[in-house]
Amino acid sequence: MPQPTRQNLEVIVDPSEDKYALLNEAEAVLRSAIEAQRLAGTDSQNLRGIMVTRHDSNRYTLRLDETVPYGESRETTLYRA
Repeated sequence: MPQPTRQNLEVIVDPSEDKYALLNEAEAVLRSAIEAQRLAGTDSQNLRGIMVTRHDSNRYTLRLDETVPYGESRETTLYRA
C-alpha cells in the first residue's frame, strides 16, 4: 500500500531563527515527497511544484500545487507591511 505523502507545511519563524534556513528545510521535505511520488511511478502530468505563501512577517505555508510545474517553486504574498 502506498504511503501518504506530505502535501503542505507551515513555517512559523521566531525572530531569533534563520528564516531562510527554515524555509529551505521545509522545501526540501516537500521535494523529497515529490521525488517519492516520481519514484513510485506517478505520471509526470500529475507531479506538482511547490507554492510558498507568505501570510505575515513570520508565517509561511508551503504546499504542493498543481498550478506550479514539476521542478519549480513559486512565491506569493498575502501579507502587506
